[in-house]
Amino acid sequence: MRIAIIALTKNASKLANEIGQKLKGDVYVKEKYTIPEGYAIEGDFIDFVHKIFRKYQGLVFVMTLHLLKNLLQVSWLFYLFPLI
Repeated sequence: MRIAIIALTKNASKLANEIGQKLKGDVYVKEKYTIPEGYAIEGDFIDFVHKIFRKYQGLVFVMTLHLLKNLLQVSWLFYLFPLI
């Protein structure tokens, strides 16, 4: 199962890297927090999620629920995640 772990802040990036090692997933963080084994989030966050959405069977967002809710209120994502 292909899993992407996504984080935006410094502390979340550290946790995302730990989760990524345990789940053997791809870790995406802001460019300034990227480690050699990870990937950088490039461009607009919503466009980035839209781009990788179909490449993975699971997405793990490491961020506050409030931030995630605000980011995912774009109509097409809200339709896909109605419980948020």
